[in-house]
Amino acid sequence: MKDMIKECFYTKVENEKEFEYAFNLVSNNFSLKRKIDFSNFVLSIVLADDMYNPLLKDVAINIGLIKYFTDVDINDVILDEESKLTLDGIFDFEKFQETCNLVEIIKITIDDTEYASLIDSLNKQIEFKTGIRNTDNDISYSVCNLLKTLEEKIDSLNFEDVFDIGNKLASISDDLTVDKLVEAYGKTL
Repeated sequence: MKDMIKECFYTKVENEKEFEYAFNLVSNNFSLKRKIDFSNFVLSIVLADDMYNPLLKDVAINIGLIKYFTDVDINDVILDEESKLTLDGIFDFEKFQETCNLVEIIKITIDDTEYASLIDSLNKQIEFKTGIRNTDNDISYSVCNLLKTLEEKIDSLNFEDVFDIGNKLASISDDLTVDKLVEAYGKTL
């Protein structure tokens, strides 16, 4: 996909402005540096001011895709007068996205495996930094917790006591009654 020329309009500070861009995907095989820069950028938005803002994650990813994987300059859209990315800049980007389908074009163009790997890595970083597990893998997480609990319980068992109880129960006749169980239990104390 070579230099797709697109035009769109967006509103910033109550002025409608035409925005023309020539889209050129930097590469379909992203360098490690570009991936790290992208992840750090998204994390700086999602984890701003020592707070976790999951509602900003998708829009931060979309801004990052344009910023790090294309040659499109959207600074006029997202930065304030002091060249800082603010919440207003993020809101302006959402307005921009309503009229410009740039992110959709990028997502269609990027290799699915590469994109999935990028997002998976980002999710792991968020989990690491926040301590909040991604609930997409609830079953595997639950199974891991179950196995961990079982391991802890087995490690804490005193096998001599277990064998004593087993031997005493084995010494009771085949007619297992409540009285005999109580008697066997009494003998283990």
